[in-house]
Amino acid sequence: MNKILVPTDFSDPSAWAVEVATDIALQSKTSIHLLHVIEGPPDQSFNTTGEWELTNGWEEKLFTVAIIKKSLKDLEIAAQQVEARGVKAEVSLRMGTPHEEINSIASDGSFGLIVMGTQSHDHLGRLLNGSNTEKAINNSRCPVLAVHEQPTAKAYKSIVYATNVSHEERSFSNVLKHVQKLYDSTIHLVRVNTKSNFMPDRQSRLQMQTFVKQLELTNYTINILNDETEEEGILYFADYINADLISIASHAHSGVVSLLTRGIARGVVNSSKRPVLTYLTD
Repeated sequence: MNKILVPTDFSDPSAWAVEVATDIALQSKTSIHLLHVIEGPPDQSFNTTGEWELTNGWEEKLFTVAIIKKSLKDLEIAAQQVEARGVKAEVSLRMGTPHEEINSIASDGSFGLIVMGTQSHDHLGRLLNGSNTEKAINNSRCPVLAVHEQPTAKAYKSIVYATNVSHEERSFSNVLKHVQKLYDSTIHLVRVNTKSNFMPDRQSRLQMQTFVKQLELTNYTINILNDETEEEGILYFADYINADLISIASHAHSGVVSLLTRGIARGVVNSSKRPVLTYLTD
């Protein structure tokens, strides 16, 4: 796995994300990049040593300078805590719109995963509020792991894979197979029947059996259930089997199907207490 990007606002949820990312980095023998974004106009620049240059009216920006100094110190402390566990850590400090900066730094191709702590929409102004997490999920071409609570499990032995059995999920299945290999996991594929999206069990099961053969999945189960919405069914099933991780793909192209899967992914991320892995497929 390439290195792991961890956006942080130094809150408890971001500390949980760093903890999860560090465990994954240890398991996959990779490094962590900690990113902090100061919200505001991107008219400040930072060099590799952490020094900054204020390009417009520095006299009016002494408060910003104080924030920058504190943020750099907090990043240094966070990096030291990661490295104390035997994982290499580097840091970045940027100013701008959080989800845009997250996706900008993740777009260079050197990252294999983004791990984000997330909290509810009422925590406005936070890097890790639900809105910024949603936007990162909706636009990132890198897998995003959303962490909602302090982790209790350090190994993802039981993984729910919510699927619409689309050939576009091949790239996502490769991500999932990598996680499975790291943790010797069982993947539990699930399709949720709803009134508006119903398919007979025999047809669903045949379709899913063909799907797993095409993706060359191993150590899996096939599950079909009925519920009012896809989100409720996915969350119920994850609770029922006491899953360690929920995974779901959404689609980048335009159209009703892609909008539907993006909405399901957002709904699951917003409502789940378990970590949720999402990936924007082509």
